[in-house]
Amino acid sequence: MSDKTLKEISAEANTLTDYNNVFAVLNAINVNDKKEEKNGLSYLSWAWAWGEAKKIYPDATYTIYENAAGWCYHTDNLTCWVKTGVTINGLEHIEYLPVMDYKNKSIPADKVTSFDVNKAIQRSLTKALARHGLGLYIYAGEDLPEVDKGKEIAKRQEEQMLRWSEYRSKLTDLKVDFREDEETVNYILKNAKVKSQDLDKLTVDETDRLLNVYLGIIQNKEKSKEVKQGNEKPEVKPEQTETNKQDNIKACMAYRDELKKVGIDYLSSKVVEWCKKNTRTGITTMDLTKLNNEQIIDMINLYARLHAEKKAKDHEKQAQKKA
Repeated sequence: MSDKTLKEISAEANTLTDYNNVFAVLNAINVNDKKEEKNGLSYLSWAWAWGEAKKIYPDATYTIYENAAGWCYHTDNLTCWVKTGVTINGLEHIEYLPVMDYKNKSIPADKVTSFDVNKAIQRSLTKALARHGLGLYIYAGEDLPEVDKGKEIAKRQEEQMLRWSEYRSKLTDLKVDFREDEETVNYILKNAKVKSQDLDKLTVDETDRLLNVYLGIIQNKEKSKEVKQGNEKPEVKPEQTETNKQDNIKACMAYRDELKKVGIDYLSSKVVEWCKKNTRTGITTMDLTKLNNEQIIDMINLYARLHAEKKAKDHEKQAQKKA
């Protein structure tokens, strides 16, 4: 079921009188552990489904429609079908279902037994309940109700945000200008088939493609770096070190801008103390000009963590509101 207890759902349901709310309550119930698989199709137990509905909506009723002769099934003398209805809070949903065999094929009228009709009635009532929301996603060929799907998406988005920050930090370390270098930006957008690198503007599938492109660039850069370096340690000239430092300062400032966008004041005492506490290079000041190259990279990684955690929390809040 959803995160709410049955008692809470029931209390809420008793105050609802319109179709949309009834549907939302029943559709939030996870029925996966109650379904059965037969011949590639999923089924719910009629007794269980009706019991769940009655727990939440005690006044719910069902109807088995008879034909003119008083039979509980209908026929055109070729095949047979049943007609049932379930009424909740004054709204009835009707379901027609053929009388079928174990292969889900219509049984000829002259071969139908009372047992076949009884099974069809139970299945029809279960599907009528699904029209009210209970287990409807099963008949839509889905795996989870909307509430659980929302949680799965939120979890996936949180993981993506962490990878997004991690990969962008690595790209910065590898001197890949994925923000302003036109050629690099165009390469990323084209291969990821997206129009932006901003996660707020991407779907989860688009984000996956973007992350895969980031990872590919990182792997290629690291491989090229290993081949180039070989077993020798390259000589680093003072002017080269200074250039790298300026590049890293620029990247760090860009991360500060990203923090501002998500409502984090990187100069607040809380953030400053957090950075000093979690630094691995002994950072004691936020003045980037007073930090060495390694400390600036450390600062970038710290900012990336803060940014990822904040975005993950924001996505979780949005998912909870939608749920």
